Amino acid sequence: MAVSKNSEPKKQTKVITIRIDKELNENLDRMKERIGINKNSLIKNYLELSKYFLKRKSTIQSLNDRDLVVVKRSFLRNLIDCLKETEQIYFGDKLGEFINDIARIYGKQEDLQYKIDFCDNLGFFNNLLDESNYVLVEKKFGPAKFVEAFYTDYLNKK
Repeated sequence: MAVSKNSEPKKQTKVITIRIDKELNENLDRMKERIGINKNSLIKNYLELSKYFLKRKSTIQSLNDRDLVVVKRSFLRNLIDCLKETEQIYFGDKLGEFINDIARIYGKQEDLQYKIDFCDNLGFFNNLLDESNYVLVEKKFGPAKFVEAFYTDYLNKK
């Protein structure tokens, strides 16, 4: 029997069953149609987010129990653009510390791919690496000084 060189061992999976009300089910149906995937994939995408934050009844929290809010990327970018350069650097440093704190909770403080996936899943930027394994950042992520401070903290601190 031939085995593909690229085949990876299958991840262990678990079946879960939940009951949801009609309104939530209809919402999931609308969302799956809107983004063009099946309901199973849509639900898995939402469950994947549990790796990055907690959803409680009336709050969203980081894995280190900090309250979070969801804002439009363009709104955040505009706020950062309004900051003085020194404040942009400070904000970039703090955001990098946040990513490292979450990685540390999972024992992944030295796992660059985990940090990249984390940022990708939170919508900071897409998971883009060049052929030399350098992280590529879209200009719309933020001003240069903010991005430099973020990456200095995010990549170098453990």
